[in-house]
Amino acid sequence: AGDRAFVSALAGMPYENYISTILPYTKGENAPLFYIDGSYACIATADLWDLLWSEITPDVFKRFGDVIINMFSDADPTYDLPKEQWFAASMYGKESAYSEQLKRSCIVSLIMLTDREDSSGSSFSAQLSETCKSWVRQIFEGIQSLNQWRTICPHLTEFMEAIPDVVLHRIENASTQLDDPFWGLFEAADNPLFERSFYTHILWALENAVWDRRYASRAVSLLVRFAEKGFRYTISNCPINSLYKIFCLWHPQGCFTLEEQKILLQNIIENH
Repeated sequence: AGDRAFVSALAGMPYENYISTILPYTKGENAPLFYIDGSYACIATADLWDLLWSEITPDVFKRFGDVIINMFSDADPTYDLPKEQWFAASMYGKESAYSEQLKRSCIVSLIMLTDREDSSGSSFSAQLSETCKSWVRQIFEGIQSLNQWRTICPHLTEFMEAIPDVVLHRIENASTQLDDPFWGLFEAADNPLFERSFYTHILWALENAVWDRRYASRAVSLLVRFAEKGFRYTISNCPINSLYKIFCLWHPQGCFTLEEQKILLQNIIENH
C-alpha cells in the first residue's frame, strides 16, 4: 500500500492510471520495462535516465523530494517488536509500509540526479546537488530515535554514495554525544540468525568513503572513534578490522598513499 501511495503521489495521478500509461512499454521484443513477481522494473536504468531526463519537470522534481523525505522519515514498525520477533514482523503486521526495493530505487534516483548536476536538457534548477543535499539533510536531521536509525541504517551505503557529506556530518555529530541513540546500533546481536547487526552498515559505508579523497580522512577518524569504544562484537565485522584493511601494507583498501598512511597512523598513535 505504501509503494502504491508513493507512486501515486509522485506521478500526480491515481496508481491505476499511472500503470495504464506505462503498460505499452512492457510489451514487445525490446520493451524497456518488464513486470515480474508483482513488480515493475526497467531493463537499463541509466539508459532510461538519459532518455527521459529532459521530461522531468520542476513539479515532478519537487514531488519526488516531498515523497522521499516522507518515506524515510517513518520508523519501521518492525522495531517495535522484541528483537527475537523481527524476522517474523510480517506475521505480526509490523512490516514497513514501503518495500526495500522502493527505498533503494529512490536513493539510486538521488545518485542519478546528483550525477547530472551539469547536464543540459533539464527544465529545473541548476542547483541540483544542493537541492538533493537539502532533502537528505532533512531526512538525517530528523532522526531522533534508535528505531529511526535502525530504519535508515541498511541504506547508509547508498546514501553515502549519493550525498556523502551530509551522511558523514550526521554520523560525526551523533557519535560525539554519549547519550545519542545512534550508539544503540552497536549493540551486539546475541543471535545473529534472527537479530540484526546494524553497525555493519555503518562500517560498509565508511569503507566505501575511504576511496574518495574528499572524505577518506573523516571516515578513518570515525572508525578510530568506534574502535576506541571497545564494544563487544559477535561477528568478524568490526571497526578495528576495517582499519586493518585500510592500512594493510600489501593490499591497502583505500585511496591513501604509503606516505599518507604513515602520517595517519602516527596521528592515531599520538592522539588515541
